[in-house]
Amino acid sequence: MGRWVFLVLAAFALAGCSDSDADSGQGEQVAPDLSNVIWQGYDRESFPDLYQAVGADAFARINDGVLQAAETVARKGMCGEVVDAAPSSSRSTAGSLVFYVDCADQSRFYISEADIEAGFSSEDKQPGDGEGNATQDQINGCRDMIRDEFSKAADLDIHTISGTGSEVTDSNVVRVQQDFTVTNGIGDESDKTAICRFQGQRTVGNMSLH
Repeated sequence: MGRWVFLVLAAFALAGCSDSDADSGQGEQVAPDLSNVIWQGYDRESFPDLYQAVGADAFARINDGVLQAAETVARKGMCGEVVDAAPSSSRSTAGSLVFYVDCADQSRFYISEADIEAGFSSEDKQPGDGEGNATQDQINGCRDMIRDEFSKAADLDIHTISGTGSEVTDSNVVRVQQDFTVTNGIGDESDKTAICRFQGQRTVGNMSLH
């Protein structure tokens, strides 16, 4: 599974587990053995930038920490199946590691070492990037849906510099607005706007055109 770079609150953010998962009241579960699922081969030679960013002491904790992060999500019952986990190079800082954990339903959790120690709660979920906006992967997901819809167009200009906006609604739906221009086979241009909607931090959603 490819590794992604995501925005996240410093405290951590949930990525799109369903309300039924979060509110099931089942409490902690017996965590499965994920040592054969989660890659634990981080070394200084292969990841020099990450080593430089977090420092020797923190880097030495990565291989144990990434498994602990994955098992925390599994133990809390936050998703049906953990499929990947890795240190977040964009969120980890000197002396402090943050891990992301991906689930089979395409939801994602960010968990810091402090979160693991304190006990990560699924009630702390926040939609989007946790600051009222879509994550970059949700924006990219919207653009991918546009490309799929207009794959046969002669030309497609997605306005990535301007023409992109996002918000989180009161119902925790992340709404991405993306402007674009489609050119057909005879050269006629048409300006359109896509409205993409995602639940929580999920990157699979739906799109309407305006």
